[in-house]
Amino acid sequence: MRNAIIILPLLLAACGGGDGIEKQVRDPETGETTTVRAGSGVKAPDNLPVYAPIYRGATIETSITNGAGAGKGLISFSVTEDPQTIIDFYRKRGADAGLKVMTEATVGGARMLAMGGEGDGSAAMQVTVTTDEEEAGLTRVSLVYVAPDGDPPEG
Repeated sequence: MRNAIIILPLLLAACGGGDGIEKQVRDPETGETTTVRAGSGVKAPDNLPVYAPIYRGATIETSITNGAGAGKGLISFSVTEDPQTIIDFYRKRGADAGLKVMTEATVGGARMLAMGGEGDGSAAMQVTVTTDEEEAGLTRVSLVYVAPDGDPPEG
């Protein structure tokens, strides 16, 4: 996942404009494949866990997933909703799935919520929400999720 986040800007710059892109990148050290999708028409990944759904009415802008069937990824999307309402939505979904709040913070105009289970390899998610300074009423969301080791995605 760390490598995917680092290479995302490079991939987007290399692909230029257009309706949408899909690129697969293989980590030479681990052999893990990362799929990056960006632009118009990006669909929700198949590996979303039940506690980390795409917020209703959202427009997905970027999706990064690792490996075939691996339950981890990063999604960015925009929505016309109050930032606190979005944080509350994900806090409830996480709590319903047994996740506990690990960190919650507000820094400037950004709000962040991180939730997780107990121990290594457990379920986790982090939601970062900011208001778009250029487009009134638009909220940008970044959602990072990890399904428990060995559990198939449920969402």
